[in-house]
Amino acid sequence: MKLPLLATRVGILAVKLSVAVLVALSILPLLMGGIGIGLEDEEEGEWTLDGSTIRLEAPLMVSNDGFFDITDLRVGFTFKDKDGNVLAVSEMAPMDIPAGRETAVPIEIALDLYDLDRQTRSDLIFNGTDMAFDLSVQAKYTWNLVGMSVDGGSEMGWDALLGDLQVRSDMAYLREMDGNHTVVVPFTLYANDMVRDGQALALTEYWDSQGYYANVTQMVDLSDNIWEEAAVPLSSEAYDRVMTGEEQLTVRVTLFFLDCSNYEETTFTEQWGWGG
Repeated sequence: MKLPLLATRVGILAVKLSVAVLVALSILPLLMGGIGIGLEDEEEGEWTLDGSTIRLEAPLMVSNDGFFDITDLRVGFTFKDKDGNVLAVSEMAPMDIPAGRETAVPIEIALDLYDLDRQTRSDLIFNGTDMAFDLSVQAKYTWNLVGMSVDGGSEMGWDALLGDLQVRSDMAYLREMDGNHTVVVPFTLYANDMVRDGQALALTEYWDSQGYYANVTQMVDLSDNIWEEAAVPLSSEAYDRVMTGEEQLTVRVTLFFLDCSNYEETTFTEQWGWGG
């Protein structure tokens, strides 16, 4: 009697064929690019500053053109500075992606600037720097029979939050009112979108070669292109020395933001082109 043996062999063959079909259906979408992960549009992501915390909120688009649901999808991001030091780690909650659909997965990355050392924080605020991020993706497929794991990375440039500080000595002028003398020194800077509508503290210092020193502080409203004027008080003697055009003068403007500072300094060895 060979029928039972034949039936057993047919059954084994059917199981093997089923496994082969499952494997093929699992692997083909991966090979053919049927599963994709990425930002739909680079403009979709928006960096914001909330207090001292920088946040990125963006929809991560996951497309599943395969035959089975993607289950237990986990996506992790690790941001690093140019030296490879970890700045922030973020991992989205696990979720499932139905077969034949594209799903928007909300992601959020948070970086508290006060968690960084002061030099790194200062670079992010005033200088701009290079950053790198690593992406880790893990998921299950084909009724949890197939596991997927993908790691990648990329570099990105980070623009300064406050930059291009300039002391505009060419536009400085003296002012006299009710017997009081001041030197008005304009300064300009640029503010990134993230910090616009915020404020920074500016300290303007003035001294001459005879030892006269004065300073003034002011709050600066942050916008696209900023023009501010600092009115520094002068004594009568300091004013007279400036008027002769024979005095060496120094002006320094220092910006303070999130416990970090950056300054621009200019020294003049001849009379400024004073306005009225």
